[in-house]
Amino acid sequence: MGLQVGKFMSPIGQFVQNQHPSWINKLPMTPLGFGHDGAAPTSNVGMALRGGLPKIAGLRSNYVLFVANAPVYGKNEDNSIEGSLDTNGKTTSNGAQPTIGARYALNPVGGMEIGISGAIGEIVDVNNTLSIRDYSVMDIDFMYDLGAVALKAEYVKQEVGTSTLNSIDPDGGVWEALYLQASYQFTNVALEPVVRYSDYHNPDTKRNQIALGLNYLFSNNLIGKFSYEFNENEDATVSSSDVTNNDILRAQLAFGF
Repeated sequence: MGLQVGKFMSPIGQFVQNQHPSWINKLPMTPLGFGHDGAAPTSNVGMALRGGLPKIAGLRSNYVLFVANAPVYGKNEDNSIEGSLDTNGKTTSNGAQPTIGARYALNPVGGMEIGISGAIGEIVDVNNTLSIRDYSVMDIDFMYDLGAVALKAEYVKQEVGTSTLNSIDPDGGVWEALYLQASYQFTNVALEPVVRYSDYHNPDTKRNQIALGLNYLFSNNLIGKFSYEFNENEDATVSSSDVTNNDILRAQLAFGF
């Protein structure tokens, strides 16, 4: 068992805590909803216990239990919801109940992990600091490394409750996202093609993306990445100049140290 105290990556799900570093992430960008201000919590300030459990019916498993300061919520000055759910670790809960959560992951076979995680607590409405709402998050994740093939998938949902006090957004809402990813690492050349589908919904908009990538592996911590993203924003009010509705070509050189 290991004890974490302070600020740490969110234990909810698989991508944020294990896959987000640029030299590990297979594409230049995070899946929709799994970056900052998305559907997946990003970090916590609090305490966490991590460890592995004795084999159950011959299967390995691991767990995380954590308690952390509450996140904050509030619409922007332009009354938009984008960026309004802030799940970066806070040094205070502003009078709200802390977030209490857990993740349990099972390893059915070598190279495979299936995880389920969730948390409950309260969230502070920064547009009205007296308005403290219910908050919850749940996540299901899957990964399977089968030789040269790596498969990953995750679904996450965060929910902010309604407010009975004066607020510019009394209804709260739901933020949810999913991604499906497959990659193949050639054995005779240092090339790795990647394909990923991601989908993100919040109370204002619905977006989806198909990303195609090709990586060159200089070493295990130095990777060159090229990708092309097919983006769609289903919000009819979005202009054609909005990058969330445009196809994008990206390149990145990532180094881990």
